[in-house]
Amino acid sequence: MRAAPPGAAALAGYLVLRNPCDAVVEVVDVESLDFGAPMIHRTEEIDGISRMREAGRLVLAPGESLAFEPGGLHLMLMKPLRPLSEGDVVRIRLVLADGRRLYAEYPVRREAPVP
Repeated sequence: MRAAPPGAAALAGYLVLRNPCDAVVEVVDVESLDFGAPMIHRTEEIDGISRMREAGRLVLAPGESLAFEPGGLHLMLMKPLRPLSEGDVVRIRLVLADGRRLYAEYPVRREAPVP
């Protein structure tokens, strides 16, 4: 997670999602105990203007990876439920189409990752 100034209404999160399974995996939602409105967004350029849109279902074929990175697909974590600073840990669950939830903890860092 990328740190934001105190009082910020949103943070951005980056990760690499890998499907090591033999079957297709579909991510349909994101949940968090640390944010009131977590979402998966994609940055798109439309008519020369950069906009964020909800990504919708993310489908990963067996062995496929999907990078969440600045300027592209990312977690948009709105309405923090507690103050977060560098060194804190954020709890996130990705919800799959079959009802499974993938839980992970992510450190809050000052800088975004370098793609």
